[in-house]
Amino acid sequence: MHRRRLTRLVARAALLAAAVTSIAGGTLVIATSGASAASLGEVELSQTQGYVTDTPMFASAKSKACPAGFGENASLRVGPAPSGPYNNLAVSLGGGGFDQADVEFAGETAPNRSFTTAMGGVAPAEGNWVVIIECYSLTEGRNTDEFRTPIRVCGARWAVGTECPGKDLTFTTLTVSPSWSVLDDVPVTLTAAVTPAGVGGEVEFFYGVPGEAAKQSMGKVAVADGKAELTTSDIPVNESGQFHELSAVFTPIGEYQESTSNRVKLNVRQTADPMPTAVAIEVTPKNGADVGAEVTIAATIEPAGAAGKVAFSYRRGDDPTDVPIGAEVSPDQNVATTKTTELPGGKLTITATFVPGEGFGPSTTSLPDYQVGEPVKQATTVTLSPSKLSPQPENTAITLTATVGPAGTAGVVQFRSGPDPLGEPKAVAANVATLDLGTLPPGSYVFTAEFQPTDTATFATSTSAPVNFVIDAIGPETPGDDDPDGDDPGEDDPDDDDGGNLALTGAPVVGVAMVGAGLVGVGALAMTTGRRRRLLPAVPWLDRRDDDN
Repeated sequence: MHRRRLTRLVARAALLAAAVTSIAGGTLVIATSGASAASLGEVELSQTQGYVTDTPMFASAKSKACPAGFGENASLRVGPAPSGPYNNLAVSLGGGGFDQADVEFAGETAPNRSFTTAMGGVAPAEGNWVVIIECYSLTEGRNTDEFRTPIRVCGARWAVGTECPGKDLTFTTLTVSPSWSVLDDVPVTLTAAVTPAGVGGEVEFFYGVPGEAAKQSMGKVAVADGKAELTTSDIPVNESGQFHELSAVFTPIGEYQESTSNRVKLNVRQTADPMPTAVAIEVTPKNGADVGAEVTIAATIEPAGAAGKVAFSYRRGDDPTDVPIGAEVSPDQNVATTKTTELPGGKLTITATFVPGEGFGPSTTSLPDYQVGEPVKQATTVTLSPSKLSPQPENTAITLTATVGPAGTAGVVQFRSGPDPLGEPKAVAANVATLDLGTLPPGSYVFTAEFQPTDTATFATSTSAPVNFVIDAIGPETPGDDDPDGDDPGEDDPDDDDGGNLALTGAPVVGVAMVGAGLVGVGALAMTTGRRRRLLPAVPWLDRRDDDN
């Protein structure tokens, strides 16, 4: 009888150890896999094809704003599809704020090298390539995703897309004289310069009326010596302060592609109308100034020589009140500048308003969402629910579900038992993250779920309310009791308090697994020792009917 009891003890210990080890493995061992960079959108190039030796490769490139929190720096690069390595096509942008507005490489920050130069002086191989704009965080480094535009290299030429370029390119550049604004009786001369200079064809000139999609033709002119010129007084008068957009389209002869010029703004006014103006604003630092730090605001006025002053102001959040920033400033070489250390914390809209002198019209522009100090993050919520109500008997499978708000907030959920993490964080999909715990050993547990947003600059972290959960041990088998009289000298628990159930509240899962494994070893040792010290000769085991005699 003692031997049978000891054998069952060992078997139970082995099952406990196996169950705990299974839970530990299922909870703590999570498979991982690598992921390729995803596209944040396209990179808009100033041209759709060119030669690999053209310097620069293209005149400008633009993308949407970088993801929130990744606007400290931006880089324009090119490399073989699908994932590089990439080389720079321009000097990287710095100074922050690239998650607040479109990212643009143009003007002083335009691309400054050919495709071949970017590749270290070696012409790129034929095949598929990609132009990217990368975004960087000051604290988290490069964003894993990027803006992407595929290109194809065929011989000495490249083209956007995955097909080889077709006909040779042409380029058309438009200039207008007089510029900016003219009286309605003053002739205007439009000049289109075409390259390659030896290509024949004709140029058609257009103007676009504000608010109308269709362009109006002003006539066609044959190209001679790489140039076509048109003089006209037929451009209609604008409404006060508005502008036409002038352009030119070159249609070549032979195996060349058509090309469209840059757009030029022109205001046509009557004598009594004031000359229109425009103002552009730039703030340094570009975004994220500390409260009390010096901020420089510059306003550039067009046209050159416009008489007047610039008034600076700000609005805070949804407050419609315009708060002046210092006194009005007179432009110096068309630029008015002010400095301040008195901007309040929060999200501001900074405005520059041109207050015109005689003969000029007013103009204004604003820079929204300028952040001073730490931004106020949007609150999130996470609610934790187990798949079954507490308490549950042992060997019951449990799944934890975390529901995250507000809807559409991306991130991961870290499930915990007390202070200890339950495996790796789980991704949120459709506002829900789940963790399958499998079966748990008997004991008391305190579960929580912590939501960690992807956009840490906009959203705050949140933690669920704790969920208390109890797993009850299954009691002894009364009908098949090995010793109903309680006189078994090998009784596990004479006080009937089931001391074999392990309390696991707050104890690490690995510790329980080790205790179970230890019980297996002790049982095996006891069995071995008992066999060596047997004093009586071996006899056949009694069947169960004899066990009670």
